[in-house]
Amino acid sequence: MHKRVIILMLAAFLICSIISPAIAGDEAVQPRGLTIEQAIDMALTHSKSIRQASYDVNRSEEVRDNLAQQLDYVPRGQTDYATGQLYTGLVTSDMYYRMAQKTLTMEEDKVMLSAYKAYTDVIKAGQELEYAQKSFNQAAWLQNVAYLSYEQGMISQYDKTAAEVQYQAAQNSLNTARQSLDNAFLTLNQLIGLDPGESPTLLDKPAFETLEPVNMDEKIAKTLNASPSVWLAEQAAKIAETQLDLYDFTYQGQDPYEVKEVDVSKAKLSAQDAKEQMSQFIRTLHNNLLTMEQGYASLQEAVRLAQEDLRIKKLKHEIGLATRTEVQAAELALQAQQKSLDALAFQHEAWKLVFDKPWTFSVMMGSTSTSAASDTVQ
Repeated sequence: MHKRVIILMLAAFLICSIISPAIAGDEAVQPRGLTIEQAIDMALTHSKSIRQASYDVNRSEEVRDNLAQQLDYVPRGQTDYATGQLYTGLVTSDMYYRMAQKTLTMEEDKVMLSAYKAYTDVIKAGQELEYAQKSFNQAAWLQNVAYLSYEQGMISQYDKTAAEVQYQAAQNSLNTARQSLDNAFLTLNQLIGLDPGESPTLLDKPAFETLEPVNMDEKIAKTLNASPSVWLAEQAAKIAETQLDLYDFTYQGQDPYEVKEVDVSKAKLSAQDAKEQMSQFIRTLHNNLLTMEQGYASLQEAVRLAQEDLRIKKLKHEIGLATRTEVQAAELALQAQQKSLDALAFQHEAWKLVFDKPWTFSVMMGSTSTSAASDTVQ
């Protein structure tokens, strides 16, 4: 009796030993859930370019402090060439230090937008795959219908071949959509530090929100004050003026005073041009955002009409007045409109971020932030 109990216990233990790893394995392969906020945080932590920018801040601070220790006094007006050069170097190094700080913030902003864009690109790629799968299913159905119709002499060889071509095109589109989704996941994973083969479950879907009313004069003034490129142009003009103020007429190995005056005029012109370009960019982007909002309202109406058309097609199909093919076509039409609506919502939200921080513009232009590029090569 005891031997039988021991054998049963041993058998139960062996069964549990076999089942437990399998269960654990199933749990291990479950995709992780990922919100947009988590993706952004992970991208900021993983970004090598942000770390590099942080190092640059520390380095430029050390260079500035070292030059400050070498300067015995702050020159006012005309001074000797060596002191003027040293002071100009200090002013320049201080500019580089503050620019390094701005660059760090700018890089963080770019990474945040890159993470948002990569996240929504995965959503869009998933929608494209779903649409391609439904299109393929419909093409397969139509090909079967064409084969049966051809056998019954109801359609020509040409019509049968056309159905086959449509089926193959749908198959190719499905394969492309699968590859696009894989690539979108790969880009996201590289950005946030996940393994290339992971496919996290995206838990968020950004909603469409209209732009808050904007006082353009105040917005432009605020943007000009925060813009690193405008700030740098203004600092370059100040340095040129400082070099002119400290000009040593007794030192022969330098550019003539008139040349320095021209340098000041050029630097001021560049600063003014930077302001004007940024102002124009802000106004243009504001107009484009409003245009997107009008387009979104039109797409919402198109989605509503497509939903109504599908509802009617289904009712007709139930009473035999519409075919299955017509219902499938209505479903695809609705899905296409919904894809377009979501894509515009994602794009609108991304451009709102650029409107708030124009220095992230390069991310939207397809040139990924330096963090994404560097992380890909590492």
